[in-house]
Amino acid sequence: LGANKEEAIILGAFNGLLWYRLDAQQSSNSGLMESSSLAWCLLPADKEGMAIVRRRENMFPKALLDIPLARLPGFRGGLINLFHDSEAVVRDGLEIDTSDVLCTIPANTIIYAVEKRINASNINRYRVLYNGNYGWISEKMR
Repeated sequence: LGANKEEAIILGAFNGLLWYRLDAQQSSNSGLMESSSLAWCLLPADKEGMAIVRRRENMFPKALLDIPLARLPGFRGGLINLFHDSEAVVRDGLEIDTSDVLCTIPANTIIYAVEKRINASNINRYRVLYNGNYGWISEKMR
């Protein structure tokens, strides 16, 4: 988002979505941007590259602040069969066009997927481990 700074306050989870409110969204002219008090939700593709910068320390015991947040429980992992005619391309990131190719998986291979997410192009992607390469493959070929 260019020169804009975004920090959000997590409001909670509802219907499998994480809801938040922008806390201090400053534009380059130092004015508060519109819609900074509205509630928004994060989709699974929106979480790529996000990090927690701080937690409300007076709200939780110190021991809880060091625990990493868990993944969303939408997909619990399982075997998938690559039954297409060509190889599946394993990439190092969720987004296809901006990720590097790690390797390819031959057709008719059965492999274990540990995570499933939808990327910004609305394509289902699976995180797999194949021959020492940990990356993402698409559910369907483009």
